[in-house]
Amino acid sequence: MVPVARVSDAAVEAIRPITGGIVARSIATVAVTKCGLDVEYASQAQVMDLAAAMESGIRSFVAEPERAEEAVHALRNAIAAMSLGGGAEAAASALGASAGAPAPGAAQGAGDLCRIELREEYDIVTARGITREMCGALGFAAVEQVKVATIVSELARNIIAYAGRGSIELRAIREGRKGIEVKAVDNGPGIPDLDAIMEGAYNSRSGMGIGLVGTKRLMDEFEIDSVPGRGTTIIARKFA
Repeated sequence: MVPVARVSDAAVEAIRPITGGIVARSIATVAVTKCGLDVEYASQAQVMDLAAAMESGIRSFVAEPERAEEAVHALRNAIAAMSLGGGAEAAASALGASAGAPAPGAAQGAGDLCRIELREEYDIVTARGITREMCGALGFAAVEQVKVATIVSELARNIIAYAGRGSIELRAIREGRKGIEVKAVDNGPGIPDLDAIMEGAYNSRSGMGIGLVGTKRLMDEFEIDSVPGRGTTIIARKFA
C-alpha cells in the first residue's frame, strides 16, 4: 500500500515542467476523482489505475501531441521510480515503459496551451476551474476571472447539451497585452439563424442565442463559425 497523496504529488512534480503547474494539478485531481480514490492508501493495482487515468488526462488536456507524449513518459518514469510492492521494474512493466529511459527536453511555453475534452458534466467543472486558474496566473482581477470562467462553463455546457461532445482549448496570450484565448469546437448540428441571433433579432427556443450574445458582449474579441450539420467553432479573447 502507498499513500495516494504521495503518488499524486510525485506525478504532478514529474509533469509540471512540461504541462505547467495549473494543468498538472488539474490532471491529478480529475484522475483521483474518476478513480474513486477517496482513501488515504492505495494498492499497487489502484496506483496503476490512477497512472492510467492520468495518462488519459494528459492526452486530453495537453493540445500538442509531442508535449503530451513527453509528459506521459515523465509520468511513467516517476511511477516506475517509486517502490510499489512489486518494485520499480514491476511498476514500469505495468505502465509499458522503461524506468531508466531518459525523458526528452521540456517544450518551451509549457502550460500556455490546454485542451479539455468535453464528454460529460464533470468536464464542465474541470474547464471552469482551469480557466480561472489560468486567468489568475495571467494577472486577471478576481471579478474578471469569474466572468471568463463563467463564459467557458456556458460554452462547454452548450457543447454537451446540443452537440454531445467537443472540446474547449485555452491559450495564454503573452504577446503585447496579456490575455486568454478560448476556442470552443464541436461537430454538432450547427446553429440555424446565426446572423439573426448575433444581431439580437432572434432568440432560439433553447436560449442558446442569449448565451452567444452575452459571450460576445463580455469578451474583447469574438468570432463564430457555424454550419448546419457540420458543427460550430467559437474563438473569443479576453485581455487582463
